[in-house]
Parts: sequence; C-alpha cells; structure tokens
Amino acid sequence: MADGAHYIVRIARFSDPTELSYLRNKVWREYEILKWMSSLASLPVPRPILCEANSTSPPFMITSKCEGIEVIYGFGTLSEDAKVKIRFFLRLLCSKHHALSKLEVLCASPPPLPAILEVLRLKLDQPLPTEKLRLLCNRNRTTSVANIEPILRRMETVFAEEARRQDGTQLRCIPYHSDAVSHNILIDDSGEIAGVIDWECHVILPAYLAVDYPSWITYDGLQDPNTGQFSPFWAASRQEAASMPQIYSNIVKKLDYDYYLSVKKGESVPLINKRLNTDEDQECEKLGSWLDSQSEAHQPESMEF
Repeated sequence: MADGAHYIVRIARFSDPTELSYLRNKVWREYEILKWMSSLASLPVPRPILCEANSTSPPFMITSKCEGIEVIYGFGTLSEDAKVKIRFFLRLLCSKHHALSKLEVLCASPPPLPAILEVLRLKLDQPLPTEKLRLLCNRNRTTSVANIEPILRRMETVFAEEARRQDGTQLRCIPYHSDAVSHNILIDDSGEIAGVIDWECHVILPAYLAVDYPSWITYDGLQDPNTGQFSPFWAASRQEAASMPQIYSNIVKKLDYDYYLSVKKGESVPLINKRLNTDEDQECEKLGSWLDSQSEAHQPESMEF
C-alpha cells in the first residue's frame, strides 16, 4: 500500500455451489474469532479489516499482515539462547488460557449478543461419535467401522479417566488454535513470536485439552519422521527435543502454575489426538499399539516370593 503497510486477502474458492454456505460460515467464523483475539493486547494475530461472506461470490476477508518468518524455516537458524527464548510464546498461551474471564464478560452483555458467541456455539456443536467413525472410514483409514471401533472405545475410556482427574479449573472451556504448527507461527530474528496466523482451525476445548508442548520442540507423535505424518521439515533435532520440553516446563511452571498443571495433567490426551488425526495409520493400528504400550506401562509390577 502507499503507506507502506501490508495486507492479506484470503479468498475461499469453491467449485461446487453446495459448498458456498459452508465456506461463508467458515470465513465468517475466522473473521469473528480474529476480531476477538486481536482485542487482547498480548496476542499477535492478524488485525481483521473487512469480511464479505454474504454475496454469491467467493467469501473473503482482508487482514493486516504479520511480519516475520515461519518457525519451520527460521527455528534452525536461531542461536541456542534464542531457541529457548519462549517466554513471549508462553505469555501468549497463558493469555488464551485465562480468556474465560473475557468470555464471561461477553456472555453478560445485553442483546444483541456479540457475534463471537455465535462462533462459540457453532464450534461447540461437535460431530456425533458415529459421524467421527464415518469420517475415519471416508479417509481410507479403515475398511470397516467394526475394525476400528474397539480401539476408539479404548480411547474413549482413556479420555473419560483423564476427565475424572481434572478439577473445575481444568474443565473450563477456552479458545484453542488447532493448527498452531510451525508454519503458522512467525518469529523475528531474536526468536520472539511475531505472529500467530491461520485461525480457520479454531475450537473451544476444556483447558487441559487445549494445552500442549509447542510442536516445533517435539519429535514424537506426528513430529516423528519414522512413524508420524510425512513432512519435509523438522524444526528440532531429536537431541533438542529431548531437553527442550523440560526447559519449557520449568519456565511455564514459574510463569503460570495453572497452565503448568494443565500441561502435566493432560499429557496423554494430546498424544492420542495426534495419533488419531494422522493420515498414515491404517486401521488405527498405531493408535492401538500406543494404547497397549500405555496400559503395560501403568500395570503394577509383579511380586516374586
């Protein structure tokens, strides 16, 4: 632009007219969540400027451009000190983690309700279990629902056990960026977080499900080149990934103990999600094997007399 500012225009193109209603809703939801997120000063997200999601043409939005380089390309060039400089990212996460107070303010607003509440209602309306099973079949993950249903039932048992372990603080719902991977996080030359982009994949989750170690300092699950989803880049080496989660834990424990508890209390659940969402687990065999290993690890040791 003439003033030197940079902007991003995102257009949701479609070939099937039946997709138009879905895409309008999708673009509108992302625009509204960005409006709310950008109102939180600590969150470096694209500033929403304009959204058109009502006409018969492809829906689009215009936002400001977050400057920086994607973590997937820039992490390996950082110094060791810069790699562990994650305090700003932790402040970002903690801001979201405590966003419930702002949601309560929105809920207390007089009619008409803010648009963000409609977004939350839409996202809270999750698919039924049978729809999830059908989705797994459609992705060529299995030839029969009957083949994977026992594994998913075991997974549900683990989720239920984890939920029973949580207190009210960990069960409260907060916004979650479900695609906060290394190509959607921007950093500057010093390693500070400069932007968090691509909010089309946002959901509302209980706090203990909405926390995890940053994907770029892990080397397991989907980040494991041997067993995870294919990617040509891995931000951290296996050696770094062995030490950096502990550094992350130590920092977050000092910065925000509630967030630290969420990370620790729900550690197994993000691992299940990663394995469930990979495209390379025919018949959910890897998920089943991982559940077996977890069961064996938690069995009491036998006593010999």
